[in-house]
Amino acid sequence: MKKKVTSISSPDELETHLQSTSATTWVILGLVAALLIAFFAWSYFARVPVHLRGYADLHGGEASLHIEDKERDQLALGQKVIISGKEGTISSLDEEWPIATSFDLQDGEYVYYVVIKEVRPFDFLVNK
Repeated sequence: MKKKVTSISSPDELETHLQSTSATTWVILGLVAALLIAFFAWSYFARVPVHLRGYADLHGGEASLHIEDKERDQLALGQKVIISGKEGTISSLDEEWPIATSFDLQDGEYVYYVVIKEVRPFDFLVNK
């Protein structure tokens, strides 16, 4: 829509109402504000898992987790371990490799994920 632009020819015309923004502009501004509010609410209330990844040898429902020594101190008994969508828990840290149990999978080598902690995305925004 083109608007006709006229020059003001008398001081009386200064009193007239000029529309600087259209309703469409306010709707778009409102949508952007709503999206920003939704993003910050999600980043505050959502929890994102932080995990370690590695390879495990699975035999008889028990998985030997191959993990680097520097990451080993982040493990604890009872932590959740995920192998091929199946969840198990760390049952032993005393072995050469930590042991996770409760897997109903065929024997073999698998990729595993150990959930170390859950963080809020908001913490990254405020550098916590």
